[in-house]
Amino acid sequence: SQFLREMLNEHKPKKIVEIGVNNSLSYDHSSTFNFMEYLEKVDDCKYIGIDLQKSNIKQVAQENRELWSKNKISFVNTANYDLILESIHKKLEGEVDFLLIDGWHSVNQVLKEWRIVNNLSSKGVVILHDTNNHPGPLNVLKAVDRSIFEVMEPYRGRYDDWGIAAAIL
Repeated sequence: SQFLREMLNEHKPKKIVEIGVNNSLSYDHSSTFNFMEYLEKVDDCKYIGIDLQKSNIKQVAQENRELWSKNKISFVNTANYDLILESIHKKLEGEVDFLLIDGWHSVNQVLKEWRIVNNLSSKGVVILHDTNNHPGPLNVLKAVDRSIFEVMEPYRGRYDDWGIAAAIL
């Protein structure tokens, strides 16, 4: 999305985590595609994709062999929080600049994924997808502490869009 590209270009993250890897019929319109384009332009940036569907991970790895060979992208095929944190510590030195949450959209699952916020860098950005239509992202966004995060909701209330929001430290 345009908003995601704008956030990447404005905040210039070096350590990216995406929960929910390319589950799009059109790969070139997915958030994952936008991350891969960004990684191609930024030399010292790394990405971890987290997804339970191996087919999603396999497609992205195949489409981006060069980034894979340069050790710029890695994947975690689990919902186990400890294993996810272990990967963040090994691959990103324990710190995340940019977190996109677009996995399973239940309130409980989004709350579990939100725990990665504990690893945000001082310039951290959290993107929540599907904030107009799904209870998990919508309700977690409502609970975000506005005294800590600046919240942006460019598509709020639009029923022709799934919705996306940013919580920026």
